[in-house]
Amino acid sequence: MADVLQHFGYSYDHLVYERNSSRTWKKIPPKSLGDFKVDEHAIPMVSFFTGCGGIDLGFEAAGFKHVAAFEFNELFCKTLRQNRPEWKIFGPPDSAGDISETANVIETLGKVIPLNFEGVFTGGPPCQSFSVAANQRFAKSGKNFKRIGFAHKMNGNLILDYVTLIKHFRPVCFLIENVPGLRDLDSGKQLVKIVDQLEKAGYAVEEPTVLNASDYGVPQHRNRLFIVGSRKKRLAFPLPEKSARGSGSVLSRNQNEAANSETRTHSLKSVMRYAQLD
Repeated sequence: MADVLQHFGYSYDHLVYERNSSRTWKKIPPKSLGDFKVDEHAIPMVSFFTGCGGIDLGFEAAGFKHVAAFEFNELFCKTLRQNRPEWKIFGPPDSAGDISETANVIETLGKVIPLNFEGVFTGGPPCQSFSVAANQRFAKSGKNFKRIGFAHKMNGNLILDYVTLIKHFRPVCFLIENVPGLRDLDSGKQLVKIVDQLEKAGYAVEEPTVLNASDYGVPQHRNRLFIVGSRKKRLAFPLPEKSARGSGSVLSRNQNEAANSETRTHSLKSVMRYAQLD
């Protein structure tokens, strides 16, 4: 099929449903980061397990000042440096960016921020060992089954390493994001221990809460567990919006694409006939 498309000067990206342009989204438009933009208040933030920087971009839009990011994956680090050259990215190939090496992270970050850090720590530790969805296709007895929680050799204790960093630097606030499975694993006993450690370190920790992204302007059902705490004043989770945004708000094509759809559809029909697939 790829050869046939190439023969006519097309790629798979040109394939569309024949009636794809007949339905358009006419309800609430999608939100962008710009909708959350506020005046910069320059409260500093440090991120861990940064990935492609999703949490960081949200904090950036909310006016926070990016101070440092730690990421283990070299490709993610290259992406972050390309998109935000002004950020301090600690990770390959310049450094490990490995949160499990807490002594190294403390030494590195200690050169950037002081103890009793007047800012925020954010992080979403790798969640495969706590995720239900990631393991539904594997049998518990199989070698690919990863939902073994804190017993996972690579990822199971990263959240505890993150807690160690919070207790050492004592930021004003912290955020931990993970899959809802973390709350339910071992009947919640491990999560209770984590919260207990943070409370003994002087934090007022809110009840771990599962939030659905679709309740906050995102056209996707995505449940995530959030644990937040502060050593100065109690925090509160935002109230959900009354109306959801459907996926059609971001998947619909623009007017120029819609105008050309009929011509393209006929052309692609020719391709299909040529390929004897119509």
